[in-house]
Amino acid sequence: MRFVAVLLLACILAPLPAHAVGKIGLTQLEKDKRYDPCLKADNIERCRTRLQHYAAPDLEKPEVIDREEFRKYHIRLRRFEMNEREHRNTRLLDERPTLRSSPNTEDINTSRLDYVQPARERLLECMLQPPGRLRSNCLVEVRQRLRNASRARQTAPQGGTEEAE
Repeated sequence: MRFVAVLLLACILAPLPAHAVGKIGLTQLEKDKRYDPCLKADNIERCRTRLQHYAAPDLEKPEVIDREEFRKYHIRLRRFEMNEREHRNTRLLDERPTLRSSPNTEDINTSRLDYVQPARERLLECMLQPPGRLRSNCLVEVRQRLRNASRARQTAPQGGTEEAE
């Protein structure tokens, strides 16, 4: 039994004769005929010219090589320009003056108004009252005081401020 298995294995693994080697694969002509997409087409010449027109470019041709090199150069150039733009923008952002770098100024636009916070607290107290006439009168009174204090500050001389209540 072992002898038969060894004999079969030797027959399978034995080298093929020379005349059988040529028949293993298809020749180029057979491949062209078998895989020709124009074989079943109605107009074979039109099909073949269309295939030649849409065929992939030969990568060894000089014009194809030049076009690919130009594309690579263009991509490199764009990447370089983007890096330059990014560096320029970061430099400009670093040089741009910010609010923190500006000196503090004390004028009417930047100073806190001393009468606003108490007025807000009083408005909150009024809002905590139950709805009705007392609440409405309280809100009107606080808003009127706030308006009067603002007008007094606008009409006051620049040297000092008046507190109105």
